[in-house]
Parts: sequence; structure tokens; C-alpha cells
Amino acid sequence: MIFPCGVTVLPDGDTLHVYYGAADSCIAVAIGSIRQILDWLTIYGLPSETPSHR
Repeated sequence: MIFPCGVTVLPDGDTLHVYYGAADSCIAVAIGSIRQILDWLTIYGLPSETPSHR
């Protein structure tokens, strides 16, 4: 099981650090760009349109 423990944004305003734990036995940090995450979500994050079933 993985669970987030905290988040920090570096002074550049774009670098995101997400601290997380796994299986109650280890901790780690994932580093990413807020801009790149938002760009990805803009492209892939919306559910695809499906025909309505009436």
C-alpha cells in the first residue's frame, strides 16, 4: 500500500516534491514539474466522451 505523507513546492514555483510511504516500512519522494503534470492532465485527464445511453 502506498500513501502520501506531504507535498512541497520549491521556490521556482514549478518543482513539486511528493513524499510518500509504502507498506509502513519505507519512505520516498517523487519529484515532478507542476507545469508538466497540468499539461498531461489537459491532454489525458478528461474522460472520453461516450454516447449517452437512454
